Amino acid sequence: MAACLWIHSQLPVIARRLLYPSSSSSIASLGAFTEQLTTWLETARPYRAKKRKRTVQRLYECLQVEDYVGGYSAVPRFVKTWKASRSASPAIKQAFVPLLFPAGETCQFDWSHENWKLFKAV
Repeated sequence: MAACLWIHSQLPVIARRLLYPSSSSSIASLGAFTEQLTTWLETARPYRAKKRKRTVQRLYECLQVEDYVGGYSAVPRFVKTWKASRSASPAIKQAFVPLLFPAGETCQFDWSHENWKLFKAV
């Protein structure tokens, strides 16, 4: 038993995190506030000035106003997982579709109105 405790104390922090990963209880502690956080993150405007951007600290402070009593660490962890899930499937803003047709299969129309006189009236 004493040998196990000695080995455990000698493990670096990274190895301990690999052996004993933290549970997602901190995200679970957000509870009903996850919907509010998601709404705030989706409506965030990335073009805001640096001083007016909604940082994680500001999100945490806004949650406290909404009667959130949990810890700070749950909020950045939730924001990190939310951003990771959003980057997995980026939104398509523009698309380029090349139009390739065999020769003679397409033509261009000019929709202007022209009067032509083909034959002289008799």
